[in-house]
Amino acid sequence: MTTTIEDRVRKLIVEFIDPPEDFSNDTPFSQLGSDSLLMMELVMEVEDEFGLEIDDATVENLQTTNDLINYIQGQLNE
Repeated sequence: MTTTIEDRVRKLIVEFIDPPEDFSNDTPFSQLGSDSLLMMELVMEVEDEFGLEIDDATVENLQTTNDLINYIQGQLNE
């Protein structure tokens, strides 16, 4: 079975933010209980997981799981 980008991202979010089990990909990270430190840790793990570098300005615009998934997909398709 192939693991999708969404599956991998959601797994990292659960690991670092510990959101409700049935969280929506459209729920803002701030409503999932994330703060700036947790986001920094999440982004560093995402960078390692996908071999990307995400600059600070981009991180500020990543507000939801879907934002993060779409960003990763765009970077991997370049």
